[in-house]
Amino acid sequence: MSTEIKIHFSEVEKALLKVKATCKSLETTLPTSIGGDSSLQMLIRLTELNKSLQKVTESYKVLLSRNEEATNGSIESIRKQDEQIATASIPIP
Repeated sequence: MSTEIKIHFSEVEKALLKVKATCKSLETTLPTSIGGDSSLQMLIRLTELNKSLQKVTESYKVLLSRNEEATNGSIESIRKQDEQIATASIPIP
């Protein structure tokens, strides 16, 4: 039974680049004022919801970016460990 773990680094890096690009393109700007000077309760509430959604989306972008960076760091660490193990496992004649 094999306990080998295979990581296709190029596929992981490609997926992470896609996540990073998607995160950067995520639009977080929403109208902060709807209806001008209107005092209708619905417009006031909608404006509040838009502001809340904008904050949540910004937080999500930060979280997603940190996750992408951490994953990149983990993949690089695994790659280095794999290289060290491969080098240490080479029999010397």
